[in-house]
Formats: sequence, C-alpha cells, structure tokens
Amino acid sequence: MITTIVSDFSYVLLFPKEESYQGTLNGLYRTLTGNFNFFDYYRLNNKLLEYYKSLKSQKLSINIFTSGSLQNNLQIKKILEPIFDHIWSAQELGLEKSDIESYRIITKKLGEKPEEIVFVDDQLVNVEAAREAGMQIVYYTNSAVAIKKLSSLVK
Repeated sequence: MITTIVSDFSYVLLFPKEESYQGTLNGLYRTLTGNFNFFDYYRLNNKLLEYYKSLKSQKLSINIFTSGSLQNNLQIKKILEPIFDHIWSAQELGLEKSDIESYRIITKKLGEKPEEIVFVDDQLVNVEAAREAGMQIVYYTNSAVAIKKLSSLVK
C-alpha cells in the first residue's frame, strides 16, 4: 500500500515563466539578485499541487526531494509548507539525486518501506535510481499522465 509521495520540484511542480528558457531553475535563481518577485520568473504547476493536496487530505505523506535550494525562497516556501510534510534538498544533504543511496536515506528519514513510497521526477536517471532503491516511480512528462499514474498506484 502506498503511504508516501516524494516529488521533485523543478520541472515537476515549478516551471520557468518564460517557456523558452532551457536552463536549470536553480541556475536561473542564482542569477536573480536584489528584491525580486519570484512569480515574475516562475510559475507553479497548480494542477499537480491541487492533486497533492487531495492526497494529503487522504492521509498520505507528501514530500519534496529536489536538487538545489530554490524552494527556500520565502515567497514559494509559504505556499509549499502547508502542503508538504518534508522538503529535502540533495545539495543540503550532500547527495546526488542520481545516486541510489539518496533514496535509501530518504526512505530511512521517512521511516517507511521503499515499496510504500512513490517518487515523481522528470529525470529518467533519478527515477531509475529510486526504482533500484525499491520505490515505486512516476516518470513525469506532464500533469495529466502523472496524476493518472499516481491515481492507479494510490487506489
């Protein structure tokens, strides 16, 4: 039985506002200085966020495991904190998301069995590492497909 969702952040829950932008979202964040409006540069995936809220209301644990520190911006943090039980950064933990050991550590932090956890990410190397660690996986390509796959796993 699935008890826990662990989701990536960049290019799953957060996208650049400028659709032609091809770089990393953390890279863009590092270039922004001074007092700026976060949402002038980024947009949330509200469809998936609402779905995660509905899963949380069903008593599932909803979490983020991301690469960098973009999620620490105060404007976004106040939106994320009510939805997500834990927000971990590979950078802050000294891990690589492509390393199987990362998912074993996250599993231990959650206190769950890996097969009870679904990991959602847009990078194939990351979902493969999570799968090798024993987690269920959803390779994110778009919200509709991700929600359909998650719904079949959490039923």
